[in-house]
Amino acid sequence: MNNIIQISEAASIAIHTCLWLAHVKDDSYSSAPVICSQLHFSKAHFAKVMQVLDRHGLVETMRGPKGGVRLARKATEISVLDVYKAVEGPSKRQGCLLLPQACPGKCCAIGKNLLQIGDMVKDLFAKTTLADLKKNVEWKISAN
Repeated sequence: MNNIIQISEAASIAIHTCLWLAHVKDDSYSSAPVICSQLHFSKAHFAKVMQVLDRHGLVETMRGPKGGVRLARKATEISVLDVYKAVEGPSKRQGCLLLPQACPGKCCAIGKNLLQIGDMVKDLFAKTTLADLKKNVEWKISAN
């Protein structure tokens, strides 16, 4: 069975990269090619996602041989929801999977469950910081 709850590739790149950056010990910039190689990201898609995160003040980027990307704030100050919303935009509460013309969602059997689950995921993302996630992952990180 496929995963019932899925996030976009862009959101996955954003969250995993920020988690990677949370592991960098000395606040140095991590090179994009190293991150892409280790996490198997497309360099083009990675660059687009980093631009979005930079615009939202979650990462800082620097060009040049000593450049790369790093977190703009401490990992304890960035929630998973911050990262997710930067890439995906504000969430739209949607209950029923049918078009509104077919089901207004007021009494939809599955819609209420979907809304509850969506709210639970949003709350979990809001309460979980990159520092919290970092405790569950052991990566050997090299900034360069």
